[in-house]
Amino acid sequence: MIADVATRWNSSFYAWARLIKLKSYIQALLAELMNSLETDAKKDGKHLEEIMLTSNEWDLLQELISILGPFEEATQYLGGEKYVTHSIMHPIIKEIKRLLLLPSTPTTPTSPTPTLSTSSTSITSPIIREILLEIENADDVFVMIEEVEIHETVNTKDNSQRKNKFDLNKPLETRNKLDEVKKNLYAAMCHYWQFLPEDYIISTILDPRIKCMNEEDEYKAEEILRKKYEKYSENYLPTPNESRSSSPTPIESTIYQPKLFAIFEQNQLQRASDEVTEYLREDKITFNQNPFEWWTSKKGKYPILAKIARIYLATPATSTPSERLFSDAGNVLSEKRTRMDSELFKRIIFLKRNASKVNNNIYNYL
Repeated sequence: MIADVATRWNSSFYAWARLIKLKSYIQALLAELMNSLETDAKKDGKHLEEIMLTSNEWDLLQELISILGPFEEATQYLGGEKYVTHSIMHPIIKEIKRLLLLPSTPTTPTSPTPTLSTSSTSITSPIIREILLEIENADDVFVMIEEVEIHETVNTKDNSQRKNKFDLNKPLETRNKLDEVKKNLYAAMCHYWQFLPEDYIISTILDPRIKCMNEEDEYKAEEILRKKYEKYSENYLPTPNESRSSSPTPIESTIYQPKLFAIFEQNQLQRASDEVTEYLREDKITFNQNPFEWWTSKKGKYPILAKIARIYLATPATSTPSERLFSDAGNVLSEKRTRMDSELFKRIIFLKRNASKVNNNIYNYL
């Protein structure tokens, strides 16, 4: 079995998934214990029967795993450090919200559950109205949750008594429980990610695998990218004086304004101003391709956008890579190795983090 750890939300997902996997074995064990001739075995069988999940609870557990599955997928992928992650934050969050609004399948005929719909025709349904109302009051809801947590922390004695009152022998009321969980998760997603910074949108549109997920965000994303492009073009495009610095200095005169070499500047400026349009016309690449390799091959055609993409796509989506680095540092600089030289420590950490990038053939020359 996998234990549930309060500080790691996905431990609940792993524990429930393992429990579903062991369901048939647990039921077989229950039957074997109940049919045993030994007194202790029968006693254990009766205790297991008392805390055994009901069919409704098993069904609810399976549905909860399906609901939390996308969160687990996002957590695992966004925690990576060897591929682009920042650009998919925006589409993943939108997709999780969409999945949470999908209709719920009733677990049993006797326990009907209201359904949620994303269609415009059902936006007036009571469930949708209730969700939207809770989203509007999300700040108050989360303040109340924090106050409750503080209250429970201070009153540890009352909290322990409350836990002791929880009866494992009493079946959980599963009616509408799934929709309640989905509604709370959706409200939390809207609370924490109601408005994403422009950085997420820029990295998404600069990812040749994604660009824009739908027409609704396409115009907004293109407008943001053009503003960012204009800002960077001021720094990266040569000025008229620089473009003619190697050319013979024209005669200073107020009568005649030099214009012969302006044709070269116009061609360059025309090419730069079309980078955004030309890039958006490019076909998307498959998701398993490397965006950095694509931009490397296209940096001659899109020099400014390639520089912007190199900045934004390299940003990690989570702090997981840095946490891994701290873990590695803690393993190297332990209590028994506190006198290690700082320079040696830096080199060991560097080798630890980059050894996989070194060609194995190099060891043949050592």
